[in-house]
Amino acid sequence: MFGFDLSKGYVSDFIKTALAVKVAVFLILSGVESVYGILESIEFDNCVDKVTLKLEEDNSAFPGAKAVHYCEGGDLVNIDN
Repeated sequence: MFGFDLSKGYVSDFIKTALAVKVAVFLILSGVESVYGILESIEFDNCVDKVTLKLEEDNSAFPGAKAVHYCEGGDLVNIDN
């Protein structure tokens, strides 16, 4: 796999195995983090869509901006004009 010539035997094999495990864990964690980010983005988009529709029904000014503010953790009462 790698051209290590530390010593013939267990040390070289252990280092190669440790590096392979480290790379595999890194790839798995990166994949899980990416999937989590995508799911979080989809959830945010659904929240914005629902709140925008509700604000449009109420004839509110700037429904899209208010929806984004609300879905990011803001309060609709603070931005009503």
